[in-house]
Amino acid sequence: MAIGAKTVLPDMTHEAYEQMAQHLLPKIKDRPGFLLHISGPVEGGGYSVIEVWESEEQFTRWIEEEVMPVGQQAGVTVPTTEFFPVSNVVQR
Repeated sequence: MAIGAKTVLPDMTHEAYEQMAQHLLPKIKDRPGFLLHISGPVEGGGYSVIEVWESEEQFTRWIEEEVMPVGQQAGVTVPTTEFFPVSNVVQR
């Protein structure tokens, strides 16, 4: 069963998100286990990212190998991620 991963980055600005996204989003498309990425600003400040992966292990590997090095360079603090089971992913 696939998993959803919801991460809230309370200190992330739109500009900082776009800078990281420019580097990471082209890579994520070819990453084993990746299914879906959704992101947007949070009311009151920050950014929310929801991703769907085939497994938690694949998500964790992506974060450790690609996201954290870019985040550290951008000064992003390590956020908390909430995982949830995903039964279906439907895209248009």
